[in-house]
Amino acid sequence: TSSQSGEGTMWGGNWNGGNCLFSQWPQPADLPEIAMGGDNWKDGLYCGACIEVQSGSNKPVIGIVGDKCPSCKPNSLDLDPKMWNRVTGGANPGIIKITWKLVACNFSGLALLLTKKDGSNPHFFAVQVSQTNSAIISLEYRPSGSSSWEKAKRDTNSNFCDQGGKPAGKTADIKVLCADGVTEVITNAVDLSGPGVVKGPSNC
Repeated sequence: TSSQSGEGTMWGGNWNGGNCLFSQWPQPADLPEIAMGGDNWKDGLYCGACIEVQSGSNKPVIGIVGDKCPSCKPNSLDLDPKMWNRVTGGANPGIIKITWKLVACNFSGLALLLTKKDGSNPHFFAVQVSQTNSAIISLEYRPSGSSSWEKAKRDTNSNFCDQGGKPAGKTADIKVLCADGVTEVITNAVDLSGPGVVKGPSNC
């Protein structure tokens, strides 16, 4: 993807309580946290996406989006302490000029995860996609016994919920469309009777 230019700042990090609501998905090892600026938030589109950040002649560093930065300037990012230190080479907290771009997360050998959120049941569909190599464009579900797919709505915090169409029911196939707009990952016969985490068959 094309490179963006903006400012980088530091904040304390907040993986479990961040706006992406990744409380049931542990932060991936060696991927420091990034908070996406409000102008690029887009209802959590980049939650769980990996971003390569560079400041000046320092080497590029890859982190992962786990929160939102409402106060960030356009095309700017908030970096957790580990990310800040790697990007700046250990500079004191402040404001730096950065360039950044989306990159693949390369979760080698790991399938994507579907987290059925607390409160989800056959009448209320609420699923979060995590551990993906790229951002997720859309999610659809096909209730068991149905031939048609229902498009889920992306909530403001990276969850996908039904839009009041046909209920997903107790079991449904779930289709995730990856950032390239081509790759689809379909997880068949997902038990939707209650919360929990389901491993998909592959990754983006």
